[in-house]
Amino acid sequence: MGTQQYTQDGLTVPYIAWWTGEREARPRLLIRRHRRLSRIGYADESLHDLDGWDALWVRHSLGRGVGRARFDWVHAMRQRQTMLHGYCQICRGPATDPRTGRQLYVVRGDKPIEEGRVTSAPPVCTGCAPDAVRSCPRLSPGYQAAYVEAAPAWGVFGIRYVPNTIKPRPQDKGRLVAVEYGDPDLRWTIAYRQCVRLHGITPVPDVLTLAA
Repeated sequence: MGTQQYTQDGLTVPYIAWWTGEREARPRLLIRRHRRLSRIGYADESLHDLDGWDALWVRHSLGRGVGRARFDWVHAMRQRQTMLHGYCQICRGPATDPRTGRQLYVVRGDKPIEEGRVTSAPPVCTGCAPDAVRSCPRLSPGYQAAYVEAAPAWGVFGIRYVPNTIKPRPQDKGRLVAVEYGDPDLRWTIAYRQCVRLHGITPVPDVLTLAA
């Protein structure tokens, strides 16, 4: 299941990349009663704004291929889609190896990927792994890779809000914060990234040789 591929400045544009033709919607926020609990919500909210764990998601317009790609920004819906359905973050094709059932994850940093690692980086297929390393600015300082046997949903990265004022928490300083499903903070968070927990780790020394 592939999709149209774009290139920019000689690099393959990842499926999850944000384009300058896309915008973040700013609907009016309010406090809602939900299953006997209060939570943050949109004034014009629909069921499509919530995921299966009742997390409220940011709204991003769809305009892939319009304008210029921002390799360092991620489109929330496409990132979430690749995480939950096991799509490659570069081509949107299947990221699961049909022989082993494993998926390849490439994350930034110099520490090996350990059992139980939480990440918002979607998987990549073997053929696209070299492009992922070359195209992603976050991986340029260094990266680690591993085959993973299971990657269940863990939570989200999002902006947390103060319940009484419905304003972003000042202590977070505008940064996205990891919030686990089941955490009370989830009810006061607008999600921007899906997070999974990695299990069954097999390190991959060099992804640049995988598609050779």
